[in-house]
Amino acid sequence: MAYMRGGYYIWTDSSDVHIWSAGGYDAWDRSGWHKQESGEVRPAHKGSGQIVASGVCLPQEVADEYVMMRLAELIKENTVQAAIDRAIDPTGRGDSFGRRILSQYAEKLKQALIEVKNES
Repeated sequence: MAYMRGGYYIWTDSSDVHIWSAGGYDAWDRSGWHKQESGEVRPAHKGSGQIVASGVCLPQEVADEYVMMRLAELIKENTVQAAIDRAIDPTGRGDSFGRRILSQYAEKLKQALIEVKNES
């Protein structure tokens, strides 16, 4: 099932979540995993400069755990409604099955998560 299409493409198959950047740049250099102790980029992690699409594949269970942790942060930050509104707006990201499902439940989710926030 496709969740997002366009510059970033996120979809699932029978067991994994795939996240791709169509332009090739996936901001890998903003994370710390690729740096040496000196702070320099590890030579083995430098590309040839050619831009090609790139991405990762995660087990669905890992993605689900991240989603739940991120949802808790959104509730704490009081930004759930804005995130839902952005997610259901297909502008520049194309339509998808995931977007249509979220649109069906958007208002119910907003109300339920407001209640969760108010109870804390």
